[in-house]
Amino acid sequence: MLSVAVDRCIDYEDERPEIVVFLPSMEHKAIEPCITLTPYIHSFWELKGGVDDNQWDRIFPDGCPGLIVNLGDKCVTDNGAVSMEPGKSYVVGAMTSFKESFITAHTHLVGVCLKPGVFSNFYQYAPLNELTDQTVQLEKAHAFNVDKCIQNPFYYLNSFLQDRSQKQNLPLQPIIDAIHQSNGQLSIKEIARETSSPCGNWSGILTHILVSLQKNTRILFVFNMPCLK
Repeated sequence: MLSVAVDRCIDYEDERPEIVVFLPSMEHKAIEPCITLTPYIHSFWELKGGVDDNQWDRIFPDGCPGLIVNLGDKCVTDNGAVSMEPGKSYVVGAMTSFKESFITAHTHLVGVCLKPGVFSNFYQYAPLNELTDQTVQLEKAHAFNVDKCIQNPFYYLNSFLQDRSQKQNLPLQPIIDAIHQSNGQLSIKEIARETSSPCGNWSGILTHILVSLQKNTRILFVFNMPCLK
């Protein structure tokens, strides 16, 4: 049975709730970012393999790119195609299909779940469409500090990414937020009304959203919206 414990993070001023999920053998923590990073980041997370772990773990696509640092032993991911080396940092592009990673007792990963269309706020590494379905090692200049991650991962990630943030204007964010908050149940007309879209007609709005999302995140528009059924 899945066990969830909720605690409070006391490492920075605006305390954020921490969620700890104990799977049958592994431990997974997730915590919200500090207030200034919430427009760009869904959560920070940490995964540790359990003593009995020796299994493939499947991750399903959510349209969000991410960042990962490997604090444990070598971790095989991308269905066996990629090995994340100890102490190295990686960018994970938006996924169009599930991925599996092999989890052992010595697996220890820390990561960042970014929101769609915000990667360029932190990195000018490569167009995000080129990273779709890819796990790519970051150069040292762009990588996380392993020692600081081990000492206090969530505090460090907040500090590191606040320093890198360019505080870009995110014109798509109100649209994405409206879709997420409604669990995908808003029609295009309702999205346009709630976000005060300047587009003049509903088909134009749909095209505008699809083209913009694909340009920025290179993902399919998979939200379950009534108007798309």
